[in-house]
Amino acid sequence: MPEGLRVLLVDDNHDLRESTNEFLRQAGCRVVEAASAEAALELCSRSALAVDAVVTDLNLPGLDGLALIDRLRRRRPQLAALVISSRPSPRLFRRRAAGELAYCSKPYSARQLLAGLRQARRLAETPDRGTSGLRGTPRRRSAAAFPGRREAALWAAAALVVLAVGGGLAHRLMAPPPPPLPPPVHDAIKRSSRLEPVAPQGELRAAPRALHWRERDDAASYHVTVHRLDRLVWEGSVARPPANLPAGVVEALDAAVIYSWRVEALDRSGSRLAWSESVRFRIASPAE
Repeated sequence: MPEGLRVLLVDDNHDLRESTNEFLRQAGCRVVEAASAEAALELCSRSALAVDAVVTDLNLPGLDGLALIDRLRRRRPQLAALVISSRPSPRLFRRRAAGELAYCSKPYSARQLLAGLRQARRLAETPDRGTSGLRGTPRRRSAAAFPGRREAALWAAAALVVLAVGGGLAHRLMAPPPPPLPPPVHDAIKRSSRLEPVAPQGELRAAPRALHWRERDDAASYHVTVHRLDRLVWEGSVARPPANLPAGVVEALDAAVIYSWRVEALDRSGSRLAWSESVRFRIASPAE
């Protein structure tokens, strides 16, 4: 790993972000941290921060890791990108197969993380990789690179046009009329990317024993996290609400301290369907 490599590290899990930062610094990297994609973009725009690589979690609150990479590459197309996740998505695998980024599965060791970062840098430095750094911008060779083929290509294109027009007319004459269009979906039943948290919220007289939210009929499971400031207190997965907190976690919740929690809905492949905003609660002290 080159000394002084500038790395932007983005992960909403404080403990994991801290350990990953330590791995990178021990390898000689200069690290800048952010807890969300929005915070990372604001940091880069406010300070004109120039980085050589981004290491980002896939499932972030708000914009996910892939959207963050796209935004960053608008300014720096050859930015090296490593995605870290315990729940990879089909989109992630498609973009890795196209040579756009590298992937490292959670949990990981320092050796595995640095190997993924080296692969991300090799992909970024390869001139003939699948994309030019921006999603959906494939590299193509010009027609002049294939002398003698232009005329053949033109004749082939003309033949395809003739076949398409003729075939289209025959299909219209012989095919039955198309079925009527389905009625439009009413706004009330359109799917939303937001989950609605119910409780706990605001000031509480006692420590909560469960977390409640509105259920989605298309969700296979839910991932829930509880934080105290920037420290993870508890996380778990459930098939449906509510998420019952372990007794040890309930007993460890302190009075007069602000906690926050959020929930994500996942499909059967582990991809995120929806998420909630971060919800805060505070347990009143006995003196209040």
